[in-house]
Amino acid sequence: MIAVAMIMMPAQTNGLNQIPEKLYPHGTAIMNTLMQVSGAIGAALFIAVMENGQQAYLSNNGIADPTQAQMAEALTYGSQQSFSTGFYLALAAIVLALFVRRSSIKNK
Repeated sequence: MIAVAMIMMPAQTNGLNQIPEKLYPHGTAIMNTLMQVSGAIGAALFIAVMENGQQAYLSNNGIADPTQAQMAEALTYGSQQSFSTGFYLALAAIVLALFVRRSSIKNK
């Protein structure tokens, strides 16, 4: 959680520095709204990946009527798929973050 805060503050500051000072409140409102919406989309995406992984595990192993233990294995497989997807997305974000440049022009 601390890492997210350490990333979001400089990113928001850098983003707001690109707009005129009189539009800072609007920029902050838009960024906060986008953060909430993207968080909801992200949660839905990872739950969908987990569910698809779970169903893939059951269908690949030919399990039509799973027992409790098989459902737990399928859930574990789906969770692993979801975390792997998150890892690869985070890796891509790190690579993209290396190309973010600070603007030297200040719009006022």
